[in-house]
Amino acid sequence: LEHAPDALILAHIPPTQAMARLGERTDKQDNAQFEQYYFLEQAHKTFHSDIYQSFFTVHGTTIHTLDTTVSVEDMKATATTLLTSCME
Repeated sequence: LEHAPDALILAHIPPTQAMARLGERTDKQDNAQFEQYYFLEQAHKTFHSDIYQSFFTVHGTTIHTLDTTVSVEDMKATATTLLTSCME
């Protein structure tokens, strides 16, 4: 990895909860691949795996996890704090 990022932020939400949120949407119903359970499950497993994360950490990247299971307001507040700390 020639230009490793200083920080990597991974959103965390179980695929079942992501699907429940997608099911509540009425403004967009295009069945995009990245909105399918299998894709979400595989992405979650990959991004949160030790192998994937070590690809970055071995190059000095700090990995942060953003809990996206909380309310939008709480998520925004946490994301703002996290981004601010990454920029320091």
